[in-house]
Amino acid sequence: RFRNVTGVQTCALPIFGGEPGVQTAFYATRFGYPKGDDHNVTALLEQMKGLTQRRAALVSTLVAVRHPNDPEPLIAVGRAVGEITMTRRGQNGFGFDPVMYLPEVGQTFAEMSTALKNQLSHRGQAARQMIQLIHERWLN
Repeated sequence: RFRNVTGVQTCALPIFGGEPGVQTAFYATRFGYPKGDDHNVTALLEQMKGLTQRRAALVSTLVAVRHPNDPEPLIAVGRAVGEITMTRRGQNGFGFDPVMYLPEVGQTFAEMSTALKNQLSHRGQAARQMIQLIHERWLN
């Protein structure tokens, strides 16, 4: 059994406590928008308007158990650190991809090829780590 918890944490918004965090899926509803990726991006851009500190991280945590009472659950964490852009950029992906910019490649996730996104993304990192943990701990 697998469980994935994913969210974006903003370092720039100490008054928000690193929000949106794990409640990312419902973030927009706190500001009067319907639930949805596009509305979440709109709400985040509005909340960050005028801020120069735009550092953020996309974090994905995967947990795997063999059964409900598994004494050794596997936990894998992927983290992609970048910055929130001032406006949307790119057409690919979903969620915060159009505003999550990685300075080392000069693109948002929405501007990247699928292969590059999978290599650098928080989900890709967590998935690769989980596969390694399964092989090391459960299959050997």
